Amino acid sequence: MKCSVVINTLNRGRALEAVLEELTYQDFEDFEIVVVNGPSTDHSPELLEDLSDLIKVVTCPIANLCVSRNIGLAHASGEIVLFIDDDAIPLSSDWVRTYAEAFEAPEHDKAVILGSSVRSHYTEHYEFKKGWASSYGLQLFDASEGSLTEGSDDWFERVIGCNNAMRVEAIRGLGGFDENYAYYADETDLCLRVIEAGYEIKNLPDNTVRHFKEMSGIRNSVYDQRWDIIARSDMYYSLKNGRHSSFVRFFVASWMAWKKHYIKEIFSLWKKKEVPTKTRIVAAGRFFKGLVSGYFLALRKRKLGKFQSVDLGFKKLEKNKLRDRIGSKKTLAGHPIRRCLTTWGGRSYPEFEVFQVYYATETMGWSETNSEIYYYRKNERVTFEIDINVNAQTIQLRMDPSIDRGGIEISKLEILDGVKQIRPTLDDCEMSDLELVESNLEVAKFQVVGSDPQIMMPHLQQSSGNLKVRLEMMFVPSD
Repeated sequence: MKCSVVINTLNRGRALEAVLEELTYQDFEDFEIVVVNGPSTDHSPELLEDLSDLIKVVTCPIANLCVSRNIGLAHASGEIVLFIDDDAIPLSSDWVRTYAEAFEAPEHDKAVILGSSVRSHYTEHYEFKKGWASSYGLQLFDASEGSLTEGSDDWFERVIGCNNAMRVEAIRGLGGFDENYAYYADETDLCLRVIEAGYEIKNLPDNTVRHFKEMSGIRNSVYDQRWDIIARSDMYYSLKNGRHSSFVRFFVASWMAWKKHYIKEIFSLWKKKEVPTKTRIVAAGRFFKGLVSGYFLALRKRKLGKFQSVDLGFKKLEKNKLRDRIGSKKTLAGHPIRRCLTTWGGRSYPEFEVFQVYYATETMGWSETNSEIYYYRKNERVTFEIDINVNAQTIQLRMDPSIDRGGIEISKLEILDGVKQIRPTLDDCEMSDLELVESNLEVAKFQVVGSDPQIMMPHLQQSSGNLKVRLEMMFVPSD
């Protein structure tokens, strides 16, 4: 059975490199990779142009995930198409093979869509594990953590968008994804249409991917999200699929909107004193704007995919060639270090060491952090940059070395608000588990004296919400 792995991407070139590299370690042979690149403005187009002789590269002219997914379906030459996000990686090397063999098993004869679980970052926490949904868009993300409510006969098993596999011809016959969805609830809508067509959906017990939730135009932080797009898609879904007459459905969908998981996230902002009032007002405003636009969107007919014949031929992946090609592009000192998701996929790169940097702001809430993972060589000075697209008055950097490195030398720490430098050096920073050993005009040397080295930069001016943190440093291994 031939398989096509489809990756939809937009402005995530560094993460895309990682998932492409990780796929070269899959133990299944007959699969191809199809990358659908949206209107990216980062280095993604150049990267994909260089890889186009090894993988299929297609362009999506607009930033719409469902349009992009349908393009991927149209260009897939395998019998099975697997969808994985550009910021996710398979947990094991048999991810493709497990889906291929499952579709050939007798118990899945009627199954058109298979899915599995998703873990958050490198933790054991599940974002999704055999989820269920209702026709009005209520969601259960982990079937082991709760019971079905609000009319259990209305619920159905569903998959999540960043880890699933589908029978290509059957999904094309159903029109693929509804392109009126820009983002959110689109795969749930497809699952419901598959069930209504008489097919089955199953979640496999353990064919997991790790999801790293890279920042995007839809999600700048845990609080700064496009709640309007989420609410619009959710209302459109409810009005198209709700199990009542059109008149009753309008009122039930409006009532159900206040029971959704994302509205609970929005209202939780009001309880967090560290979240500025402006952030809370913007979130609430986006929610109401999305609801209203969802009502009007539901007046339109569905916009299903039109799958004309695209005969590009099956492009079997040459794993070693792709791995070597991507490996030759690994950036080192003097240049922003490439994102490395593969660290947590079990791969080993003996010539490199790895460190992770967490960052948080009081706007995000100190319990919520984002992280970047970087390669570097021993005793090599590296520079990295982090973009923080939220209003912030305090920034916290936490360095979590994978092994004991003894010390840290920091030669530059800058925070830029646009082009304006608002914190020139390490002056006034608060250190935790770092002991200053030596300081001069060129470098500050610290000894790591605890397990949680941190640099806290408090009392910044109120930023424009577009901060860039630039840190030049070197880990010094202990003798």
